[in-house]
Amino acid sequence: MPMFRQGSVGTVSTLAIPPLAGSRAGTTNPAGGLSDAITATNVKTGTLVVYAGVVAVSTGAVAAKVQSSATSGGAYTDISGAAIAGFGPNDDNTIQTVDFDVSSDKPFLKVVLTQSQATDISCAMVNLRGPMRG
Repeated sequence: MPMFRQGSVGTVSTLAIPPLAGSRAGTTNPAGGLSDAITATNVKTGTLVVYAGVVAVSTGAVAAKVQSSATSGGAYTDISGAAIAGFGPNDDNTIQTVDFDVSSDKPFLKVVLTQSQATDISCAMVNLRGPMRG
């Protein structure tokens, strides 16, 4: 499980998520998708970044969201506002981001990528940043 250690001044840590590519319609986190737990105990905020390559359908080809849990093996629930609804027909080669807060009582995170049509996600990542808790 990735764990980030930050200095006393806020810093940025990045976790890359293996890309989703090609025709895996109707799948959630297919092989190469993420969902190992990310330990983010010492940060307050993060950003989910998703870069779309070729969008092969008219709307909603890929959705992404961040979930949190009190324990790494616990039940994960969606973080309010930490979702990217999907990529539309004009979203080839675009980047979408969403900022989110990391709750001190639910510091374990997962990213859920859901691919409903054949679309390439070139890159997805989570940036965790300070200011530090404390």
